[in-house]
Amino acid sequence: MAKTLTARSIETAKATAVRHEIPDGGCRGLYLITQPSGLKSWACRYRFAGRPVKLTLGTWPAVSLADARRLAATALADVARGTDPAGEKREAKKASERGRDTVERLALLFLEQHAKRKTRKASWRQVEGTFRREVLPAWGSRSIADIRRRDVADLVNAIAMTRPILANRVKAHLSRFFRWCVARDWLAGSPVIGVEQPAAETARNRCLSDVEVKAFWTATDTLPAPFGAIYRVLLLSGARRSEVADLRWAEFDEARRLWTLPAARNKSGSDLVRPLGPRAWEIIAIQPRTSEYVFGRGRSGSFTRVKAQLDHAMQVADWRSHDLRRTARSLLSRGRVESDVAEMLLGHSLPALRKTYDVHAYIDEKRAAYETLEREIDLIINPPDAAVLPFRR
Repeated sequence: MAKTLTARSIETAKATAVRHEIPDGGCRGLYLITQPSGLKSWACRYRFAGRPVKLTLGTWPAVSLADARRLAATALADVARGTDPAGEKREAKKASERGRDTVERLALLFLEQHAKRKTRKASWRQVEGTFRREVLPAWGSRSIADIRRRDVADLVNAIAMTRPILANRVKAHLSRFFRWCVARDWLAGSPVIGVEQPAAETARNRCLSDVEVKAFWTATDTLPAPFGAIYRVLLLSGARRSEVADLRWAEFDEARRLWTLPAARNKSGSDLVRPLGPRAWEIIAIQPRTSEYVFGRGRSGSFTRVKAQLDHAMQVADWRSHDLRRTARSLLSRGRVESDVAEMLLGHSLPALRKTYDVHAYIDEKRAAYETLEREIDLIINPPDAAVLPFRR
């Protein structure tokens, strides 16, 4: 017959070379478990649906003898009523784990640990916005393990009904997110695999005509400061919108009139030197120095309303800010700027082999190219008399 356990007998119970269970004669089904490490804990044993079951109750001394007897008695009463307390505990643990592995929690980890560390600011902000606006409202509280291929297809196809290109971007962001989860063993496989591209894409080739360039230049005067200046510098530099919108004074060598865009702020992964032309420098130089940013603060996320205002003033709707880069590049070709130099102005790299052996900085060539670009733009916004033919070298 099992001896009734006491506080003293529990305290003096010695660890053995193997795990040992000591039954409590004072409470049916209650056992004190001693481990070779000296750890002591409580368990309640019973049968449910014909099977033996063990329910852990906690460690000693955090759970005292009196507490262990009360917990065991409660568990056995539940068993008598047809409830399996160990099964309920397992389900509660699974539910808790599902709560820790929600799409929202893991998406935020993905943004912090992957997107923000391994992509440019403009890129991770785009990913973050996509998750907050499109993914989390639909799936945020769901367990990552519950997301199926059908869920992904339904989400991107619903977006594709009105915003087909965005649907492609959402699918791409989800693909990276789920691959990241798989790599950390939160998932066995990605539910994006096998989901078709929701919309076909063709390379964009929109370039503003001379009439549109003139309308653009005039319309920038109607924009609130500093957006008119930002848009003009976009065309005069051929730079990306985020590169100009987040310009910092520290990036400029004013004496040499050089703008060095650091590697962290451009896609090429290396510092990009732009010796801008005189008109671009004039616009930048008159900006008030109220912060580290040329345009007061980082302006990357502030264009939606301003762009609509610009479209209205231009009476042109079918164009994007990025089309200004293509327009600038085309004007460089019109001005007969050598192709490699024109590509460098846009931040495009030379082919790998040439990049390895050609380490010339091309500063003078770039400066001449920017002057040519400004001359071509000036010929559009201030056209010469019909009797005067523009001269291009």
